[in-house]
Amino acid sequence: MEYLGSVIKGIYRDQLFDEEGTMKLDSGWNNNTIMTSFHTLLARLVRHDDGLLKAQAISLIMRFGEFSNSWGSLVVEPTDETLTAAYTEFVLDETSGLKVAYLNVDGVEQVKPSNRVQITATLGQNMPVGAVCPLGEFAVYLRCGTPDNDHIINHVRHPVISKTATDTLIRQIRFTF
Repeated sequence: MEYLGSVIKGIYRDQLFDEEGTMKLDSGWNNNTIMTSFHTLLARLVRHDDGLLKAQAISLIMRFGEFSNSWGSLVVEPTDETLTAAYTEFVLDETSGLKVAYLNVDGVEQVKPSNRVQITATLGQNMPVGAVCPLGEFAVYLRCGTPDNDHIINHVRHPVISKTATDTLIRQIRFTF
C-alpha cells in the first residue's frame, strides 16, 4: 500500500507534586506507543461505522497500572494491545479527573478544533486509595457504550513512579494527527 500521509504522533509527560505543591518529579516529554486499534478506530469513524456511532455512551478512559518487578531495570514497551497481567486497574474518565483540549501549534489550549489534542489526567491526593502506589504503565481507551467495547489508543510502560497518598500526579498526553 502506498504511504499517503503523516503518522499519528504521541507524547506524554508526568509531573509529581507533594502536598505543598513542590515538584518531586518531572519526566519531561517522552514518546508513547500508538496502538494499531487507534488507526482502526479512526477508519471506523470516517466510514461512519454503525456499531461505533450508535453506542449509547462514548467516553474517554485512562487506566493506570502498577509497576511490575518482572520488567527489571529496563522497561520494555508493550508489543500487544493489552495491559500486563500485573495490571491493577484504576480508571479516570471525563467525569473524574480527565480533561481533553485542542492545542494550537505552540501547545496552548484553544477552543477551535485542531489536529492537536491534549489529555490531562490528575491523580489527586488519596487517588488511588492506598499509601503508596508504584505506577508503571498507563493506557488511554475510547469506550463505546460498555467496557467490552473499549478501543485502546495508546499504551506506555515507564520507570516506576511512587505516588504517596498525599502526592498529586499530573499526566499529560498529546496527540498530533
